[in-house]
Amino acid sequence: MDSGYPDESNAHSRNDSPDEEEKQKSSRSVLKKKLYKVSFPGYSSMETQSCESLGQETVRNLVERIFNESGNKRLKPPFENMLFYNANNECLNVGLPVGVLSNEETYKCSFENDLKFHPSDLCRLYAVKDFSMDWTLGYFLVSFSEGEIASDVSEFSKIIKTKMKVDFFNDETIFEALVRDKRFKEEKLRYCKALNCDQGQISLSFQASDIQGKCIEIFPLEEEDTALPEDVPPRPQPDPSATTASITQSKIKQESTSVTSSSTPSSLTPVDSSTPLTGTFVKTGEKSGPSIEITRCTIDTKHKELTFKNEKELIKQHVKFEQFALKQGCRTYVCDLEELTKIAESVGAILALGNAKQPLLFGTCFRIGTVYIITSYHVIDNIFKRQVPKNAVFVDFNFKKADESHRERRSIDRVLMGSEELDYAILKMKESEDVLPPCIFSHGVSIMNPDNSDWTKLDGLPLRLIGHPDGEPKQIDLRCTVDKRPQDSLKLYVENIRKGEPDEEAKKECLNIKDKNRGRYQTSEFFHGSSGSPGIVRQHGRKWLVFLHCGGSKNIRNEFFIEQGVLLTEIYKDVDKQIEDAQRNPYEANNPLKDIKLEDIFGSVDSEPEEIFS
Repeated sequence: MDSGYPDESNAHSRNDSPDEEEKQKSSRSVLKKKLYKVSFPGYSSMETQSCESLGQETVRNLVERIFNESGNKRLKPPFENMLFYNANNECLNVGLPVGVLSNEETYKCSFENDLKFHPSDLCRLYAVKDFSMDWTLGYFLVSFSEGEIASDVSEFSKIIKTKMKVDFFNDETIFEALVRDKRFKEEKLRYCKALNCDQGQISLSFQASDIQGKCIEIFPLEEEDTALPEDVPPRPQPDPSATTASITQSKIKQESTSVTSSSTPSSLTPVDSSTPLTGTFVKTGEKSGPSIEITRCTIDTKHKELTFKNEKELIKQHVKFEQFALKQGCRTYVCDLEELTKIAESVGAILALGNAKQPLLFGTCFRIGTVYIITSYHVIDNIFKRQVPKNAVFVDFNFKKADESHRERRSIDRVLMGSEELDYAILKMKESEDVLPPCIFSHGVSIMNPDNSDWTKLDGLPLRLIGHPDGEPKQIDLRCTVDKRPQDSLKLYVENIRKGEPDEEAKKECLNIKDKNRGRYQTSEFFHGSSGSPGIVRQHGRKWLVFLHCGGSKNIRNEFFIEQGVLLTEIYKDVDKQIEDAQRNPYEANNPLKDIKLEDIFGSVDSEPEEIFS
């Protein structure tokens, strides 16, 4: 593992002889005085100072010694308020052994005034007097630049605008490294997770080596991360047992031959990471001497080390599935699945024949009323923009894959009505009612009362989406959750611009986030091709058709995709208004809405029980 510090030695080869190993180990452990350079902005009399050190002292000790030896004791800066930065302007822990610093770069030290806490008192406790060149430290960075870490997680977020460098020993988790760093509050970290650009959202119980050299942001959770340990004991230096990792078969045999015994060890197995250590591998005679005992202890230590490592790996694998299995609620009742399967009969795919007579899937739709289907406006608009003839557009309620013959194609007669603003379109089918699959309302699904409904009161409830994501066969998403949390549209706009989206598209996405005609929810992977899917919430024995799925965008923390659906109550009201306007206008004799009733499209609207939305 790359430590990030220039003075570290590389690990020796496993093929080295025992004598060569001892020589290399001895040479690495020898400490020599080095000259370290520190600048002090704001102290004109100090400028850049140099100071020799063996490395066996803390950064704070070094700074105090520089002031004492430079003849500037009278300055008496507030050492308890000291902040220490490297050449990359990353804030270091002042408890670090000086020996891990580079003698080729100039560090910067500043002192804060009028603080309610003492920054340099919050430092990791290292066994600095035992520091040697054998120490191997990794590091990761924590960013405050986007303001994602609240001040109650770390007081340092109030006083620094740069990244914080957090160092760790091998086998430490992110959580252990942050807690031992002391600059973060343990009780708050238990309700947090980390975010990095490569892995996305990860638990703080992950190994710190997984994010070696990378930058993370920390954000709060509503619930405690149960994968974190109850206690984090201090760890002032590297694990001594790590030094046994390079023991080879020749080393063990060499030790065992020094025993004066009538019998010798039999069939010794090399001790390495590929050997399953399930028992004692050394047999001894009656006069087994201390060397054999040392060998036995070495093997036992290695065994414990491997077992501990395996347990850590198991915990790590469990954490990967924690969000999937324990937080998202993936189980459901069989009776619910049977109901959803029936409802899914009303859902179809909107397809259009391409130049090669191969159908292209544009979106999802579902049957409503007598002979109508509803989908997203932008689905139909995309078909129009491609100038696809009307007779080449059809609906398949049993879509499997694009290369099938589609014997159950249902033809579209016309676009009856729609709204670009509300992103919905209602289409009339050519076939009669008895030829089409059942209407979605025939399965006990209802639209909430438009005059007495509030989708935010469904917050946290499971949402069922049925559609064709990514042009695949019909699917039911069981991992959606209604999510009323407000989104920061300004931050979303800035993030979209950084991602390279055109300014017009970035602004449109921000307006959609604030659109009161839409509701929000999390989805597992119901993305492209699923626009027009019905979003159903079950509560108090009722099945509410709440959303017409229309799409969404990445959450500002990259924690998940926040998806949106147009509220069916708003679509209902808009359809009602368009029908009334058509019937009141005598000059539009050819308007197809003049002869249509609202119940022909939506049926009756079922009022909610008063206890739900009172």
